[in-house]
Formats: sequence, structure tokens, C-alpha cells
Amino acid sequence: VENTLAYRLKLLPPTEFEDLLHPVFQEDETILIAVGGVLGALAGLFQTRLGWGGKGATLKAAITVFAVSASSWGYFLFKEVIEAPEELYLEE
Repeated sequence: VENTLAYRLKLLPPTEFEDLLHPVFQEDETILIAVGGVLGALAGLFQTRLGWGGKGATLKAAITVFAVSASSWGYFLFKEVIEAPEELYLEE
């Protein structure tokens, strides 16, 4: 069974392999995205507080955080709500 499974997994194109593994990580995907966003925002805020980025860096950072957050949520809503995910079945 192990050899057959390994052989068939190697035959899958990268997108189908990703689709096969996606349900495993799907439960934690939202949490990972949110934590990554918060950590990125904190790092950006820390950098602007240190004076990196020049005059007006804090405002620019806030605009960037808002734009990236909006686009991330838009992508998430499109992929998970609007576009119905397809189920992947392996045929024998």
C-alpha cells in the first residue's frame, strides 16, 4: 500500500497535490493568516517607532496594513465563500 500511495502521489501535478493536502490545514488556515497579519503589523509598527521609513512612516504603514488586510480578507472570502471548493476524490 505504501509503495502504491507513494507512486500515485508522485504522479499528481503540484496543484492537485496542494488540493489533496489543503483540507488538512484548512481548519487552522484562518488562524495562521490572522496571526501572520498581527505579527507583520507589529513588526511594521516597531520599525516605524524606531524611526525607520522617514517622515510620515506611521501613516504609510497604517495605510499599507489596511490595504493588505482588506485584500487578504477579500481573497479569503472569494476562495472560501463565493467560489465553492471542489472535492477531490482518488479513483482506483
